[in-house]
Amino acid sequence: MASIRLTRYEAQEGQLPPVCMVCGQRAEQFTSKTMYWHPPWVFVLLLLGLLPFIIAALLTQQRLRLKAPLCANHLNHWQSRSLAIWLSLLGFVVVGIGGSFILLQMQPPGRRDEDTIMGFVCIGGLVLLVIWLVLVAVLQSTAVRPKEIGDRYIILTGVAPRFIDALDDPQYFPDREEDDYPEDRPPKRRRPPPPPAESDYYEEDRPRRRPPPPDAFEDRD
Repeated sequence: MASIRLTRYEAQEGQLPPVCMVCGQRAEQFTSKTMYWHPPWVFVLLLLGLLPFIIAALLTQQRLRLKAPLCANHLNHWQSRSLAIWLSLLGFVVVGIGGSFILLQMQPPGRRDEDTIMGFVCIGGLVLLVIWLVLVAVLQSTAVRPKEIGDRYIILTGVAPRFIDALDDPQYFPDREEDDYPEDRPPKRRRPPPPPAESDYYEEDRPRRRPPPPDAFEDRD
């Protein structure tokens, strides 16, 4: 997958070609999605604890409401991934609690070794957490996601190359003039300048006529 830089005007106002961002097929409709992003260095604060990370993430967070063109097969591109992430987390929690309960019930009455059970619970919970984090990383890496969000732009990664090509295709924007592009992004298509008018030529650039011969104006009998 590729990356593309869009202005906030293009992303928020739906000034995008009707080509699916995910697969490059013809889009059925534009779907609104709020994108969140914060600098990568914020994750380093996890070493100091969850609270410093949350505070820094909230202070540096950038958001943008994207109107994304999507085909019929990818209308739930982000919703399906979010649902899979939260349902899998819920499932792992249920499995962990259920496994702990089963281990307690398997111990003979009066001979329960709680330290051993807690050891199994901790190891099992750690394994489930690692599996869940791997699942989240896979789902996020295969989604269209923000690589960076600035005050006037957004960089999306994971988009289809056909969508990027469609941004420069004049068939989708036949009436777009060069002045229609925002100031923070140069136009993708540049029309050749019109030929200068004859009066714009410098005098030395004009073709010079040969002077008439000296006897051209002499009287002839």
